[in-house]
Amino acid sequence: MLLAIHGFTILLFLGLGWLFRREKGAFLISGYNTAPKAEKEKYDLKKLYRHMSRLMFLLAGCWAILALGMPWDRIGCSSWGWGCSSWRAFFT
Repeated sequence: MLLAIHGFTILLFLGLGWLFRREKGAFLISGYNTAPKAEKEKYDLKKLYRHMSRLMFLLAGCWAILALGMPWDRIGCSSWGWGCSSWRAFFT
């Protein structure tokens, strides 16, 4: 179930990246969509779309790395050599 949630999140970021790459979805960019028309004219919309697209693709990649590391933690091979039980004991 958790893997499905990770997959959905990755697909969501990829979809948003694709949407911004096609120069659509300005209404999704917080701050830009609520700005007055005079302030919107100050922005270079192509650069804003390109930046948001790269950000969404980067977030999808980071989330994929996080999701791929999840099975390693379940079998007790985390990056610091601690198992899951150590993490649970530390945070509870």
